[in-house]
Parts: sequence; C-alpha cells; structure tokens
Amino acid sequence: MIRVMGVDVGYALPGLCVVEVDGTTLKSLLHAEGFKTKGLTTKQRRTGGVTTIYKSADDARRMLEISDRIAEIVEKFQPDLAVLELPTAGAKSASAIKAMALASATAVVTFRRLGVEQAYITPRQNKWGSTQDKDAQKVAVHVAAKRLFPDFKWPLKKKGNLDKETAWAISDAISCVSTWASVFNRQLAAPTRSPQATRLSLPSELELTSPELQ
Repeated sequence: MIRVMGVDVGYALPGLCVVEVDGTTLKSLLHAEGFKTKGLTTKQRRTGGVTTIYKSADDARRMLEISDRIAEIVEKFQPDLAVLELPTAGAKSASAIKAMALASATAVVTFRRLGVEQAYITPRQNKWGSTQDKDAQKVAVHVAAKRLFPDFKWPLKKKGNLDKETAWAISDAISCVSTWASVFNRQLAAPTRSPQATRLSLPSELELTSPELQ
C-alpha cells in the first residue's frame, strides 16, 4: 500500500488530498481540503494613496502560501507520489492564463524540491478517469468522489449548503488519485518504477505519461 497525494492545481483554490492506495483500490482518505488564497484589494496594496505592493508581489505571496501548504501536507503524510491535474487551455483572459501558469509552476517545483515523484494529468483525462466521460461536468466528478468516500464530511457554507467551489476542488483532487490508480496495474503501482514503465494505457487522445518522460 502506498500514499498518493492528489492535487487540483489552482491559483485561488487548489484542491489537495492524500489517499492510501492498494493496487487499483483507493483504501482510505487521509486528508482532503480546498486551500483558499486571497489577493489583496487595491486599498490594501496602497499606502498614502500610492501603490506600495504591486500585483506581481501579491502573486508571489499567494504562490508562497500554496507552496508552504503543500510542504506541510507532505511533511505530515509523507506521500510516495503526487498526481497533479495541470490546466491546459480554456482560460478566457491573459490574467487567467498567467494565474494558471503560476499555480502550475509553483506546484511542480514544490514537489520536485521536496523529492516527491509526480505524475501529470489534464482535466479531460481526470474527468475520464473518474466518470468515463472526458467532458463530464464538475458535479459528476463530485458524485464519483462521494461514492469512493461516502463518509467524508464535505465543506458547507454558513447556511448549511454545500460549498460547491471547495467541494469541486477536493473532488478533482480525489479524482486525480482515482484516475492514476485505475490506469496503473498492480505491477506498476510502486512509485519506484523506472521512467520507461510509467506510460499508461488510456484511450488514444488521453494518453498519460510521467513527467520523467518529457
């Protein structure tokens, strides 16, 4: 049995989880959270009417928060492998593209510095892995995660309604682990495998490889 950390890479709300995996079976959910980062308002970035904290500096602060939180979870749970859902496209603005790039780089470099092996998947691969539908809606991924861990207490808002944004992030993180486990057979499940043994058998356009193959 090994521990796999699932990461729904995000700028404002990355999803993070740690799951014990036995072959292709997800045994227990050790930890799951949506980690929120908040940007400073224009007023907070100004002193005496003059901007003293520029947006780039605020970006760096938020990325450091994410990196530190990943490091805390890694230190506590000692995962053998991290599976990251990295965004590929779909952003509608330059600022959104920048945010995705910053968050992706932060997560990848943090795990590399911590010495945790990584596997990368795309959002479509992740959806397919948990729902067998590469165009599935977020709610379908959430339903799949609930089936895997029915006893998990999902985050609620003050009025008792589901905190959907946080729940979607956690569900995507769990799905990362589920996708990885479902396409690796038991012989390839150990994270000490050679790079040549990490190519997965997915439908043609959903082929997944280890970052070590790049």
